[in-house]
Amino acid sequence: MIAEAISRVTQAAELISPSEEPRAWLIAQRDLGDMMRQHGRWSETATINHYRQALESPATAEAPDIRGELNYWLAIQIYPGTRAATLEQYREAADIITMAVADTPRGGSAESFFFFSANFMASMMKREYALRLHPAGATEAAEAVRYAEAAADVFTDPDSASWAIGQSLLAEALAVQARAENSTELYDRSATVMRNVQARRPRGRDDTSWASRQKLLADNLSATDPDSVHVSMD
Repeated sequence: MIAEAISRVTQAAELISPSEEPRAWLIAQRDLGDMMRQHGRWSETATINHYRQALESPATAEAPDIRGELNYWLAIQIYPGTRAATLEQYREAADIITMAVADTPRGGSAESFFFFSANFMASMMKREYALRLHPAGATEAAEAVRYAEAAADVFTDPDSASWAIGQSLLAEALAVQARAENSTELYDRSATVMRNVQARRPRGRDDTSWASRQKLLADNLSATDPDSVHVSMD
């Protein structure tokens, strides 16, 4: 079944004319990229090259929303995460994901979730790039906060896990900006956001996330007043 699906998607990508049906062609390239990422029959380099080649086509001008998706997945493929990498790889991933955000509409529920995902990844990548640029990453850290704020605004129900994820992202970005700018005010804001999350999402619903939030809260407090840190990890 997987082989048949790959064959059909590959045929569609090859048969559709990018000049005559630019949107359909771009969707086919997106779908083929999905197959390449998910089924392990292509190398990471081949997948990255596929996205790059699709994005070089003039067809992208006719479908900016699909262009945004292609840039989103390209950035994720390039982003090194915790692997050993050059600063250039972090910068390139951060730059590409910001292009994805620029093309991502805030529409209905499905579109809003992708808008959240794009801004989430943009904030995370900018944040990690800022950390590696420290102490020269203040601009990237501020941009990480801006994308985190956009992501956090998507989900407004404080009893939902999605709300907690967005708020935690914002707190993390604020902490990085606080470090970059050596700002007590920003550390305090990060701590306030995290306290609000902790109040709504107590331990027991997700112990791993709870522990991570406690650590960030402790880090923020220690940065502003080391003698005041009494955050229990029990």
